[in-house]
Amino acid sequence: MKKVLDDKTQITNKKKLKKIEDEIWKELPGSNGLYFVSNYGRIKLYKIYKKDGEIIKGTNLKGYRVISLYIKGKSSRVLLHKLVAETWITKPSKDCKYVIHLDWNKKNNQV
Repeated sequence: MKKVLDDKTQITNKKKLKKIEDEIWKELPGSNGLYFVSNYGRIKLYKIYKKDGEIIKGTNLKGYRVISLYIKGKSSRVLLHKLVAETWITKPSKDCKYVIHLDWNKKNNQV
């Protein structure tokens, strides 16, 4: 986010994106290029910083990371591990509704 103090001075509040060498990004299905999810369980928003995107931290709900999404004018709160699974893992059948952390670590959202 940039704040203009006068015509010549600007302050930038954007944090530098920590690069992870083998991180791969995929577009979140249905997000029209606004949201991308990495194989490391991070999510980027390309609304304000269209070139590099901005990492969304989200909030914590009973140990699970929760992300607020704004798609097509609608707001929704979604568990990050579900977004990662929807983006990276093919469902074995349409009946599958749950995503379980295989290592039982709620903070580990990697594929």
